[in-house]
Formats: sequence, structure tokens, C-alpha cells
Amino acid sequence: MQPATTGSVTLQNRTRVLVSASTREKRKKARRRQASRRALPGVCAPSKVRVDDRNLRTCVNRWLGYSPLASAPNPVTFVPTQQISSAGSDGPCPTRATTLSRVVRIALTSRAPTGRSAHNTFAGFPSTNELPLWTEFRVEVFGNPDAGRGYVTSVAQIDAATRAAVESELNFSCASVLNGTATPHGVLSGIALAVGAHLGHPVARLTWLVSPYHHYSWEQSMPQHTTLSCQFEFAAAHRLNDPSLSEAENIALFGKCNRLNGHGHNYRLEVGITPPADRPMGMAEFERMVATTVVDRFDHKNLNVDCPEFASLNPTVEHIAQVCFELLEPECAAASVELRRVTVWETSKTSATVER
Repeated sequence: MQPATTGSVTLQNRTRVLVSASTREKRKKARRRQASRRALPGVCAPSKVRVDDRNLRTCVNRWLGYSPLASAPNPVTFVPTQQISSAGSDGPCPTRATTLSRVVRIALTSRAPTGRSAHNTFAGFPSTNELPLWTEFRVEVFGNPDAGRGYVTSVAQIDAATRAAVESELNFSCASVLNGTATPHGVLSGIALAVGAHLGHPVARLTWLVSPYHHYSWEQSMPQHTTLSCQFEFAAAHRLNDPSLSEAENIALFGKCNRLNGHGHNYRLEVGITPPADRPMGMAEFERMVATTVVDRFDHKNLNVDCPEFASLNPTVEHIAQVCFELLEPECAAASVELRRVTVWETSKTSATVER
């Protein structure tokens, strides 16, 4: 039987499809595009691919929607960093100091559990037949990733160390939390120091998420204090308008947000405070202060019309966050607590944060 001569050739009992010149050129371009994507910041260049600044700049501009032939107003000028292998280098990427974050979910019961088994570590540890208080600890470890393994530390070790520390501090029981013998600062500082000693890496931050809307944070930079954060919400209307601009310019800048009768948002507000170590502020006192100072002031109001804070201030989410911070700062000072940060979410995608 004669081998086929149209569209294929016989070569050592294997068939190779003939490829047209145009197809080969398309494949070459595809390979070049793939090489450029691999060479983006934070990713090592493949050892067999030479990467130059022009490839990187072209790739970033393409991702941002800039055409190399168009007169884009602000094209990206990419400056390579030491995190990218030099052209033609076969060496590994140099490591940078990195913060690794791991969430460990714990089930706290009314009394110490008899076993330490867990059949669903994604949801909580240990497994229990009681109705527990499910809670989360977010552990952030700071260090340089190992050049070979690529780990700052093993997340399995973080899990084991955190569970052992929670057992030591609380015995997997919420009794000491509920009766007040265990304070958030005592629990967090004890767990952070124990986990850091076990891992051989300092715990940069340890956060106790007692609910989706309340959390306590301990930081290595201020180990004698704990930050308390809580979320609130208020509904308000506003209109974005700059009186120094013409009507056409305002419409072009703010779009629908410039419509005459305004529009509304369900704003979400998060406030973080740091009470003194010798006089912790209770959650009820904290919530009452924020509610009376901010929430009651703006809830179900037209910010432009009803609130003097925005009589001459455009009520953008940035300005709302600043006003909330300025309103809360003297109240916190009077209560001998430090206001750390205020975040306001206008939507789930847009927020502004003011920090001390």
C-alpha cells in the first residue's frame, strides 16, 4: 500500500501533518505572546525564553487595553525589578519577604471535648456533637520563602501549632470566654507567641474572627495592645456634583451619579479601635459610640441636603470615610481609645479607608 502523498508524509512509521507557512507564522506569534505573559512582574522568565523590556511593556499595555499604535494618554512604562530573571539567565527567582496568611477554624464547645478527631477540617476542629461556637483565627506569618521549597512555612504546621495553642489557652471550650476569665488580648497574645515559637517564624498578625462582622487583631508591632473592629451599615442618598465645573463637565465626570435627584446606597462601615491594655473597651460601649456618632447621623438621610458635614463637600465615598474618621476621633479620645482606621463601602466593589 502506497503511503499517502497529499497532506501528509510517512516518516519512520509516524505521520506528520504538513503545515502551511501562514499557520507556522501564527503559531510563532502565539508562542511569543505566551512567553510575554509568563514574563509579567512576579513571575520568573522561562530559562529558554529571552525577555526584554519591550516584551514586558507591550504585554502590560495590552492587558490594560493600550494599543501600541494608538495614542494612549498614559501608557505603562515598565521597569524590570530584581524579581525577574535577567535576559538569558537560568537562575531561580530571588525570594522577597512575604506574609503568608492561613485561616484556622475552631469549634469551641461548652466544655472541653473528649476527643481531638476532625472529619471536616475545612469547617472546624475538633468534630463535636454539641452545638459549638464556630470561630476563626487568621494567622499571618512573615518571612522569606525557602528558595527550594517555596514555603515561608508549612500551612499544616500553622494548623497544628494554632490548634495546640487554642487548646492551651482555651481547652477548646468557650466557657472561659463567656465567663470573662479569658480576655481577647490574653488569648490572642498567648496564641501568637506560642505559634511563632513553634514555627520559628514571627507571627506578624493574628486575627480572631468571632463573627463575620466582629474581629480582634493582635500585631507584632504593638504586642501590648489588641485592635477591636466592628462593622455597621446605614442607608443614605447623595448626588455627586462639583460646582466649579459646568453641567456638561459634571455629567462627563460623574455620569449617572450626577443626576439631579440623586440616588442611594446601603453603606457598610468598619471601625477599628485600640483600647488601652489596662482598660479594654467592651463591644457594647464601642457599638454605642459608633452608632450615636455616625450611623444615627447619616442613616436614611440625603447627605447633600440633610447633613451639614456635606453642605460644601462632595459626598464621595472618600469624603464620607474622612468625615466618619473626623467625627469619631474626638469621641475615641474622650473614651481613652485610639482610632486606628475607618473603612466605608459604597458597594461591594468600592470602598475607601482612612488610617491613622
